[in-house]
Amino acid sequence: MLNSMDDPEAADAVNCLARLVQSDWRIALVVTGGGSGAVTQCFRRPQASVNFVEAVIPYSRKSLEDYLGRPPIAGSASPETATQAAMVAHDRATRLGSGDIQDAVGISLLAVLPTQPRRDDQTHRICVSMQAAGGSANWMTEIDDGSMTRQDAEQMADRMFWTAIEHLLSPSVGSGLS
Repeated sequence: MLNSMDDPEAADAVNCLARLVQSDWRIALVVTGGGSGAVTQCFRRPQASVNFVEAVIPYSRKSLEDYLGRPPIAGSASPETATQAAMVAHDRATRLGSGDIQDAVGISLLAVLPTQPRRDDQTHRICVSMQAAGGSANWMTEIDDGSMTRQDAEQMADRMFWTAIEHLLSPSVGSGLS
């Protein structure tokens, strides 16, 4: 279980998950590269299956292509590919959830994070996309200044995921996204 006593970010996640379980959302989550900590946070709690129908981690390029059913529209961690993955996840959430497209949400968290040794040919980026019947929302950040560790980047990816969940739960979103 998340230890919210020691970590304010964990407390925020616990609060968010408590509100999520009160909703009708059925979420299919797809994560590549970094950000898999969000999967652990979501599934290590009671009643996770109330909201999450699956979490898929297609880690290799070939695995991502298989998940998408075709090659990525752009790079593996691009806003375009994140949207493409969220759309596939939304379709899966509809089929694997209640069957009601209005309850289904697809969330993708695609990331290329810093590694050692540093690869100069990579742009480190985190992209989160959310797709529901009422629309979509996207978040993206690049982290190429060389000062961020892998652990810090993983935490940033997790925070971006929780930003997406908070957006989903906001009163202004209701049953759709803006």
